[in-house]
Amino acid sequence: SKLRQGEDEFIEWVVTTPPIRLPGAAAIFTAATTGIPLCLTHHLRHNRVMHERVLFIASVVVDEPRVEAAARVRLVPVGAGITRVIFHFGFMETPDVMEGLRLACRLPELRGIDPENITYYFRRVMVIASEKASGMATWRKSLFATMHLNANLPAAYFKVPAAQVIEVGLEVEI
Repeated sequence: SKLRQGEDEFIEWVVTTPPIRLPGAAAIFTAATTGIPLCLTHHLRHNRVMHERVLFIASVVVDEPRVEAAARVRLVPVGAGITRVIFHFGFMETPDVMEGLRLACRLPELRGIDPENITYYFRRVMVIASEKASGMATWRKSLFATMHLNANLPAAYFKVPAAQVIEVGLEVEI
């Protein structure tokens, strides 16, 4: 996405103008397997803090019914204490990110991170029906915005403990 900041540019910014680093780890969920999640850049813009260790969590569904535990996790170091964790799930599986994180945290690169003590960040998009934007009838925009409110919450879908979740909200006008 053009809105998503590049990894090299972001790491350079973190190294040259470091934000306050909080102890512990944060897991930021993202649909992309590259770039910096909008949730993190939005959070940093407003709070100017970042955990010492940050995991970008992405889930990929593969063309197999199930994925063995040994092939489930792929780690990609990003830099500045950030690691991209890509989970592979089969098309017949329900993504259980907590189980995947337990597997990932056994690996040497993530040693010392306890999935039960991570702060989980999700982006929450609020769709606003606007009469200004063209392309769709206003009643359809309102219907879509209402239906979007009824969508399942990602934390429940990925089986993440609700008490450890922070949602970073973004408004999108349609």
